[in-house]
Amino acid sequence: MEISEYQIIEPYFSEFYLLKFLNNNQAQPRIFHEYKSEEYKLDEKEKKILSVLNKNANARIIDISRATDISAELILYKLKKLKDENVILTTRAYYDMERIGYFYTIILINLHNFSKQNQDRLKRFSKKNESVDSITFMLGKPNCYIQIFHKDVSELHSILKNLKQTFPNDSLTIEIIPLKNEGEYVNTIPFL
Repeated sequence: MEISEYQIIEPYFSEFYLLKFLNNNQAQPRIFHEYKSEEYKLDEKEKKILSVLNKNANARIIDISRATDISAELILYKLKKLKDENVILTTRAYYDMERIGYFYTIILINLHNFSKQNQDRLKRFSKKNESVDSITFMLGKPNCYIQIFHKDVSELHSILKNLKQTFPNDSLTIEIIPLKNEGEYVNTIPFL
């Protein structure tokens, strides 16, 4: 297979939402990347703990202890430290959305005027829209992507129409990428 085109996506802000169709309306803002922020150096015990959590974010402390041969007390201390240092941002359950009747799509957006005001409009749109799972702002083009779950094509068209109506006087380019289930067979931290 020959790769003819690729894109490097460099996020600097992401906001994740609880699935709103399950009657959740609370945003969980998380900053993925801050330039010139101090790097946190993981020690070997923290790497072992994160390796277990990467396989099962809901692992019990006793199970982490057995798998890593680290005391439960030290694990609790390390987990608190990793959360305080913003190494562990949040835990999330992943669902087989197709099994419950949803499709997963990414909307890549390039907004010519990517001002703070327009970024706030994108955030408000995402918070209010029941189908939006997350929003991410990026350096370069596209400068935003929104992840959505939708039941059918007409729902997707409605979301796109509402998005365009949010920016009636701005130049907006949209690309749609339909995907399979989120996180399928992906090891997000293979180096641990």
